[in-house]
Amino acid sequence: MGGIAVPHCKSEHVILPAIFVVRFAHPIAWETMDDEPVSAVVSLAIPAEGAQESLVMLTKVSRAMMKPDIRNTLQTGDTETVVDTIHHLIA
Repeated sequence: MGGIAVPHCKSEHVILPAIFVVRFAHPIAWETMDDEPVSAVVSLAIPAEGAQESLVMLTKVSRAMMKPDIRNTLQTGDTETVVDTIHHLIA
């Protein structure tokens, strides 16, 4: 949504939940709900065990992507600002 994709996986190979952000130099085609090119990815890797509580992270991140100011920060903010934003999203 709004140039950000939120791919996620649940796997027995993931030990701890993780979030990572990737920003592209140029937007790329990505199948999204709004069919817009993607300039950033916020991805979650969730352990199969305890996945229910980890999926709360996905819900928080997905809801945050509805806010233009959050999307803008993730797409253009400096590293420290992006890390702080992600931290506040899942806290």
